[in-house]
Amino acid sequence: MTNAQKYAQWMDDQLDLYNYAVRIGDDPWRRELLQQLQDKESFQEQLLRDEARSKLWSEFEEINRRLEGLYGRLKEAENDEIRARLWEAAWKLRKERSRLAARLRQSAEEVSRQPGRSSLKG
Repeated sequence: MTNAQKYAQWMDDQLDLYNYAVRIGDDPWRRELLQQLQDKESFQEQLLRDEARSKLWSEFEEINRRLEGLYGRLKEAENDEIRARLWEAAWKLRKERSRLAARLRQSAEEVSRQPGRSSLKG
């Protein structure tokens, strides 16, 4: 589901809830829903943050797959020159993975500071 589809679904859900709150006469809930609708930019920003976080996880997982392949090739390397090149490539990937892990931790901290959000992957 694209961000535009998620946003449209959220907006439809919020409007349905708002109309229901009006129908049952729950004025405090109606005002709360109205405030959420007026603050729709926060929801859009959250969608963008979630998308960026998901992209970071994909990159992290891709690096892990590449490292796994390099380590397999290291076991089969026939000479020191090849092993040295493979170790160098693995070192670069581990540094990149470390950089991504730091960005993921930062992202998780930002999510945990937001009310009503969890820091689960994905």
